[in-house]
Amino acid sequence: MGVQEITVFLLVAAAVFYSSRKFLEQFSQDGSNPKCAKCELKEAISLQKQHNTERT
Repeated sequence: MGVQEITVFLLVAAAVFYSSRKFLEQFSQDGSNPKCAKCELKEAISLQKQHNTERT
């Protein structure tokens, strides 16, 4: 094995490790502090409730 092959193998192994860790984190969080990308869940629910009451 050459230096380039070893480097590629290490980079791919690191990428697989990082990706699998992030993937598994999604299922192992306890949900005590759920957040979306833009706002907290409580804010999103209150905005949805406001929107629903405005429609009626």
